[in-house]
Parts: sequence; structure tokens; C-alpha cells
Amino acid sequence: MSGVLDKAIIESLNTDKLAESAGYIAYHTFKWQFATLVLFNATYLYGVGVFAKVYGKKVKLNAISKSMKGNHFIDDTIQYVLFLNDIPDIVLTLEALKLQQFDPNAKFIIICFNENECDENETIPMLWSYKILNVIFIKYENNSVSGYVYFPNEDCDHPTPERVKNWEDCIHSYKDSKQVCTTRSIFPLKLMNFHRCPLIVSTFELNPFMFIKDGIPSGTDGDVMRITGDAVNASLVVISPSDGKGWGYLVNNTWIGSLGDLDKNLANLSFTASATMNEERYHDFDISTIFNTITMVWLIHPLRLESSSVKLLKPFTAGAWFFISVTFGIFVLSHYFIDHSVWRIFSKVKGIDKFSHYFIAYTVQITLGVSVTKYPVNFCKHLILYWIWYWFLVRTLYQVNLIYFLQTDVKVDTIHNIQDAIAEGYTFGGGKPLKEFYSNDPFIYNNWKSDNSTDLYANLGRIMTDGKFTYGANTVFAKVFQRNTHLEIHALPKKIVESYSVVYFARKSLVTRPVNLVFARLFEAGIVKKIFENYTSILPEPQENANIPLTLNHFTGCFGILILGWVLSCIAFIFEILNSIRLRKKQKIFAS
Repeated sequence: MSGVLDKAIIESLNTDKLAESAGYIAYHTFKWQFATLVLFNATYLYGVGVFAKVYGKKVKLNAISKSMKGNHFIDDTIQYVLFLNDIPDIVLTLEALKLQQFDPNAKFIIICFNENECDENETIPMLWSYKILNVIFIKYENNSVSGYVYFPNEDCDHPTPERVKNWEDCIHSYKDSKQVCTTRSIFPLKLMNFHRCPLIVSTFELNPFMFIKDGIPSGTDGDVMRITGDAVNASLVVISPSDGKGWGYLVNNTWIGSLGDLDKNLANLSFTASATMNEERYHDFDISTIFNTITMVWLIHPLRLESSSVKLLKPFTAGAWFFISVTFGIFVLSHYFIDHSVWRIFSKVKGIDKFSHYFIAYTVQITLGVSVTKYPVNFCKHLILYWIWYWFLVRTLYQVNLIYFLQTDVKVDTIHNIQDAIAEGYTFGGGKPLKEFYSNDPFIYNNWKSDNSTDLYANLGRIMTDGKFTYGANTVFAKVFQRNTHLEIHALPKKIVESYSVVYFARKSLVTRPVNLVFARLFEAGIVKKIFENYTSILPEPQENANIPLTLNHFTGCFGILILGWVLSCIAFIFEILNSIRLRKKQKIFAS
């Protein structure tokens, strides 16, 4: 009887020590503002009380039972303490947590009480199979409490347990433990070193974002991916989407494409930063730190060029044309003044020579270099010379500027946004994620021509063949299309959205935190921006007013005016002949 009693006392003391050790560890490493979920075998309820007393912070208690699989008790918990008897007990509890989709990034303290059924060499690989990294396994051995952790190593899928450093200081010296038992030392970010284990990335080639040659990625996204793999010391494994193509989209509530690989646990992350982020993707996957932006615009066919005839009015501004019109008006008024009786009286008083009432005709003839039968003298001569000099100067300035405007192709921009395009009868479309930005516009949303193809450049070519079609896409795609095809394409000035460049992870993935840390450092150092500029600086920029060599088409307006002048001259000449014939007939009639 005394032996049984002694065993019970020993077990009680061991329970106290285990629970007390767990309480100290939790006190130093858990976040006090969050409640800690304590799952326990009812046999160890006393130990739970000891733990709660030592920990002294908010806890939620839940006894382990066969019926707990149907109860939702996680509620986004990020801190767990498990009081369990043996390894089968641990498996049972973790299966229940798995059904409730627990976060493997959470912190775990697992207390195993059965000294003979709590082998750390069996427990640690089992915890790795559940992807639980932030865990301390506490057991009683050799008359003392021991704590075990594990780190990824070169064996990749075969981790080995390690004793917690400074374990004795953490569970015995409470005051000194504040410096020794910190969250960073007990629960470090373990996947910052993959030990050359594989980091599987699902992606696909897309110029200029991703190029893949012999399994090595490059491009604006590819370089960032490669740097990230080196930063976490991982062996980068690049795979193409196993089902479907492209970034990924839902078909019958099933993800296919690159995101489908995440959904099927075939990849650790989907590096499709060129994809537009939308609600479906945000809801079903975790996203990385934002490391770049994507400008989405509407792309249409090249704009119509301004007629060369209109360019004849371009060399002078509206103000200059007004000034020229006023001076020409003064010239015409002066003609009528000279032809008026007032001028004759004034000329007699001042002794000014008489001048023909064809003053304006003489002036125009002399200005154009046409021979005249009479040449004015004195006052009128100087007046005409000044007038000729003035118009020669105006003509010279006009001709100098006209060459520039004839050489410049000015595009007539009548469509500024998608509403203008719709008003002119354009159809529109693009990727399904982009469609969701117009969910509040029933007309656009219901008439959208969805396209999930990754052959974007074929879609951009459709803009050139379909007379009135506008396609929503990244501005970088438009530049690549122009460089490869040497065809013009126009982006409407009003942006659709400035989307974020992110990488997608499976929900609650272990690699999210280390990759995000690398992305944050790359972004803050300006490396991502520099890589993007290196790959896109060679792409052509849109030139709205490009200087080009002069061709015959540029002089269409000039030749049009010249031919019109010839036609009018011929008509006037014919009228002169007809009029002279009519006058001769009249003279003959009067003579007879």
C-alpha cells in the first residue's frame, strides 16, 4: 500500500514540476495580450491548475475528449499548451486541431507525462509531419524535467531533437530568466535557413517578369525569387502549373494554374507577382509583403493622327493669329481710307502724291513678287515697303515653325477612359480578377469578355485586328508588345488600378514569415525597384508627339491649298475670257 502511495506522490510531484516548468516557459515567451489555449487530458487537471497559477495570464481551457473533433475551439489561437499522457494522445489531439485548421506557425508547449511513452526521437518527427516548428516538448526523464526543440537540417525531412539551451536557467531562476528565456531564443524564426532543402516555387514564363532556363529563373520576378532562395539558403525548385495555365483561377470551385499547385500542396509558394490581386485570391491564400506595384490600364489601337491640313494652322497660337488678323484688317481699312474722299483732301493739304485706288492689289502683287505696271512713289512707296517687310517676317516665322509641326505626328485623343470607349461602341475585356474592380458597374461587369489566357501578347494583337476592342492589362505588357512587334498601341490616360505585386502562399504556410522578411529587406534597400528598372528600361516609352522624317503625306495640306489656288486661278481666267468676249460683243453692237 505504501508503494502505491509513494508512486502517486512521485507522480504528483513530477506533474507539479512539469506544469511549473511549462508555466515559466510560457510566461517568458508567450504574448500576454493573446489568450493561451490549454488542452488537457482530464487526468492532469491538477497540473493545469499549477500551470495557470505560475503563468498568471489569460487562458482558455478545453478538456480532450473523443467528441471535441466536432467542436470549434481554436478561434485563431496562436499559443497552445497541451497536457497529454503519451504519443498516441498527442496524435489524437493534433488530428483534432488539424480538422479545425490550426495555424502551424503558432507556439506550442507540449507536456508529455508518461515517462516511458514520450520518446522525443519519435515525437519530433511526428511534429514535423504536422508542420509544427515552434514547439517545446517537455518530459520527465532521469529524475528531472527536460525540454526539447528541433531545427531544420541537411536531412530535410528527418529532424533530430535538441535540448533547449539554458533550460535550467529558464525553469528555475525566475528573475534571471528574463534575459535568457526570450521569445527570440526559445522560438526563433527557424526557416531562415533551409540548409539547402528544396523550396518549391510554382510559376511560368512571362516576359519580362519571368524567364526560366535550365530551371534557373530570371526577370523582374525571377531575380527576386533567386535572391530570396539564396537568402534563406534554400535549393530553389521551379515547377510549372500542373493543371491549367497562368496565374490561377477558379473552375467549379477548384483552383487551377499556379495557385492550384498551392491548393494541392505541390508547391510552397506561387511566384506570380504580375497577377492582379483580387478578393478570391486574397481569401483563399496568404500573401507576401508588398514589394512592387502594377499599373493596370486600358489598351486600344493606335490613335488617329492629326490631318496634315490642320497642321497648317499650328505654327501660330490663337493669340498670334488674332494679332495677324488685326494687322491685316488695318491694311484693308487703310486701302478704303486711301480710296476715300477724305484721303484726297488730306493728300492735297500735305502735298502727298496721288495713288491708285488699287493700293491693296499692288501691295499683294509686290509681296508675292509679281510684276506690276506701276510702282508707287514717296509716301505710298514707303508704306508698301514697310508692309512687305512686315509680311516677309511673318511668312518666314510661319515657314520655320511649319516644318516642325509638319514633322510632328500629333495623335487625336478622343478617348480618355473606358466610358468614352463604350460611348464610341468599343467592346472590352481582360482577366477575370480585373473584372472584379468593376463589380459596382453593372454594364461593364455584365458585358465583360473574360480571358484567363497567359498568351497576353496574342490578346494585344487582337486589339490591332478588332477595330473597336479595348483590353485591360499591365502597362509593361504593352511596352513588350511594342518592342517585339514594332506596332503602336495606346494606353488610355486614366488608370484602372495600381495593384500590388505579391507572392501567394498556402493558408498558414511556414515559409510565409521568412520570405516576407527577405522581401521587406529587398524593398527597403531599393533592390526590387532596381531590378525592375533594369529589365524595363530597354522597353520603348510611348511617344505621343514623335519627330519623324518628312514624307509626301506631310505636305498634303500644302499641296491642297496650292491646287485650290490653281483651280481658282483657272476659274478666274475663264471668267476673264468670257467677260472679255461679252464686252467685245457689246462694243460691236454699239459700234454698229
